[in-house]
Amino acid sequence: MEDWYADIAIVLHFQPSEIDKMTFEELARWRKQAEKRSSSDQE
Repeated sequence: MEDWYADIAIVLHFQPSEIDKMTFEELARWRKQAEKRSSSDQE
């Protein structure tokens, strides 16, 4: 779970206080977005 926080914070520039308020479903959705954005940066 800590990796998800780091991915979201680094890639999407969310503050930890914002991430703490997320439900598990929101966290999973934003983590997926961070993964997509991160992989598109490497192309």
